[in-house]
Amino acid sequence: MIKILFLFLITFLFGCQTSNLFEDVKKDFAVEKKVTVFDRSNINRQFQIPLNGMILVNKDDTIYSIANKYKVVPKDIIDDNNLVEPYNLKENQILFLRNKNLYVIRFGDNLEKISLKFAVNKSDIIRINKLSKPYQLKVGNKILIPQTKDFSVVDLIIDQKIYKSEPKISNKNRIINAKSLNSPNFIWPSKGQIIKNFGVFGKGQHYDGVDIKASNNSPIYSIYEGTVAFTGSEIKKFGNLILIKHKNGWLSAYSNVGKFNVKQGSSIKKGELIAYSSNDLDYYHFQLRHNRNPVNPIEFLN
Repeated sequence: MIKILFLFLITFLFGCQTSNLFEDVKKDFAVEKKVTVFDRSNINRQFQIPLNGMILVNKDDTIYSIANKYKVVPKDIIDDNNLVEPYNLKENQILFLRNKNLYVIRFGDNLEKISLKFAVNKSDIIRINKLSKPYQLKVGNKILIPQTKDFSVVDLIIDQKIYKSEPKISNKNRIINAKSLNSPNFIWPSKGQIIKNFGVFGKGQHYDGVDIKASNNSPIYSIYEGTVAFTGSEIKKFGNLILIKHKNGWLSAYSNVGKFNVKQGSSIKKGELIAYSSNDLDYYHFQLRHNRNPVNPIEFLN
């Protein structure tokens, strides 16, 4: 009887230990699963395109596996690396992947043009690419484009100007009259009532543009031919903003618009559709500037 009780006690104790051990293993497995999930996120982060755009092909890599891995377009890989069918890759082969921060130098490019195209400071381009004088750019070479925008390069003074009432002459000198300039034949960006006018208001404040009434999702057109210097929404006060550089120091700005219909750096024609008005506002803001100075659109647009 004592032996039976002893055997029962041993079985009970080992059974409990086994049960506890099983529970511990389950806990460990759960922790391991969490660690594995965390590691996967680290792996995803490492699949960023290097700044220089160059990667090494691994064993069994294909155009499509690389495209999926780095979230790029297969055709871009083929075109940028001059690959031919059947597009077989070799281990340790070097491929170039397009990096949105990389720009390939084209014929006719110089630092000024690139600075304008991407709305960045020329000195920042020189600094991050470690360029040395005379800053000659070779067609086909790749340079990094700074992340920080410099809106002064596109001659737009962002904040609304506050002018003192004295001296009054300074305001008169600043506001350019159409008679003093030989301007291009600008057209209005859209048909709509002007609900806020250009000029001085309140206590010495100056409104540098006009607000044009627009129904939701209505078309907005370029007032003249030029180059799209900037598209973006980094400046909260201006919402979605388009800046277009025209000849002879002219610049037009279209802000608080909705969907863009043009891309930064593209050349556009007079009267070309560039954007649609916002669905959230019943107007958009328009500015016209000459050599940085705001002018009254009513005096210049037909």
